[in-house]
Amino acid sequence: MSISIKDIREHFFEVCNWVDPANTWDQIMFGRPEQVVHRIGTGWMACWQNLEAAAADGCDLFIAHEGTFSGLWAPTLRCEDTPWAQKRMRILKENSMACINLHDTWDNFPEYGIRDSWRKFLGLGELVEERPYFYPGENRFTVRNSLTLNRVQRQTLEEFAASLAKACRVFRSFQGATVYGDLGSLIEMAAVGVGCHIPLLEMVSLGADVLVLTFDRAFQTTIRVPLGEMNANMIVVEHGVAEMPGMQSLAEYLPKAFPGIEARFYCHEPAARTVV
Repeated sequence: MSISIKDIREHFFEVCNWVDPANTWDQIMFGRPEQVVHRIGTGWMACWQNLEAAAADGCDLFIAHEGTFSGLWAPTLRCEDTPWAQKRMRILKENSMACINLHDTWDNFPEYGIRDSWRKFLGLGELVEERPYFYPGENRFTVRNSLTLNRVQRQTLEEFAASLAKACRVFRSFQGATVYGDLGSLIEMAAVGVGCHIPLLEMVSLGADVLVLTFDRAFQTTIRVPLGEMNANMIVVEHGVAEMPGMQSLAEYLPKAFPGIEARFYCHEPAARTVV
């Protein structure tokens, strides 16, 4: 049975019926809907390093979580006009490899998606509470529960942060975990979200002993300092680190949903190091 890009996209919209296909980031960035695929690469971003590696492995399609061509760089400069975006497109064209984004559907996809894969990756226990994420002007986020409060084995904040950091070091873009709070305080409830959908004061009021946040949304001025003033414990990691486990899971899910399809996760985003 032939599997096309259209078949793959329709599958995710059928499962994730809360996503409007006409108002979503989940688009075909390069390729034709009827294009048949056999081997798929998945990754957090369609950076040229990931695309080149996938093309070398003979992938027909690359599925990225974040937008392939997005960003505001200057009043007259579109992302598509930047040298890195042009290099990405050149690799796609030269290898006849299609590229699509799965963002809104994969964020809260049951069991395998970004939210639940991050929980599983961190070894969190019972899901105690879940809530939608609120961000001004972004009503589409309120239709699903992106935020979760989870039981963890009783331990100190320092121990929890150390175990999180150890797990995340498998990703090249990990540059350490930044911790706010009393390292000796006891942790029994941890709140996490979906990438930039980060838990805030609501989860503290529900009993969270620590909030796991990402730098891309946990701005120092409006998020981290105010939460610190409220004595909230926080652990902050890079945006991609919190979502890469979900893209690993996508590579596991695709062959199950589409027998005969091969899939592999790629994680060649530029490496990061913290110097102190």
